[in-house]
Amino acid sequence: DEMRGVESKFASIISDNRVQFAFPYDGGSYLDITLRKKSTEPTEVMFTISDGQYSCDTISDNCFAAVKFDNGDIQDVELGSTTDHSSDVLFIANDYDVDSFVGSLRKSKKLIVELPFYQEGKKQFVFTVSSLSWGKD
Repeated sequence: DEMRGVESKFASIISDNRVQFAFPYDGGSYLDITLRKKSTEPTEVMFTISDGQYSCDTISDNCFAAVKFDNGDIQDVELGSTTDHSSDVLFIANDYDVDSFVGSLRKSKKLIVELPFYQEGKKQFVFTVSSLSWGKD
């Protein structure tokens, strides 16, 4: 952003698989993970579903994703909503979880993310993350 003197970096990856939801979201949905860093702010990790709605209570801090890197342990990560409460985008809620997630992402080959969806329950998305490039902040 030349006008404000802020530099932004993005890295994004789409799930290897797609998940089938019922009408009106049938046809297969992908999950996109985006890492975003503005020079004046901490790194953010965003989960965007291509077609569907999350089922989370982000107001009372009752929204979690389960993540598993390679053959590691399953970890619960607290999620937060966008400022306009979009039903198709969630962020990792706290900086500690972001740092841990990005650190694991840098050294892993495979990631599985499980998220809750409206009237569909929890669904899993698989990512081959070895090709994702995210340099030092």
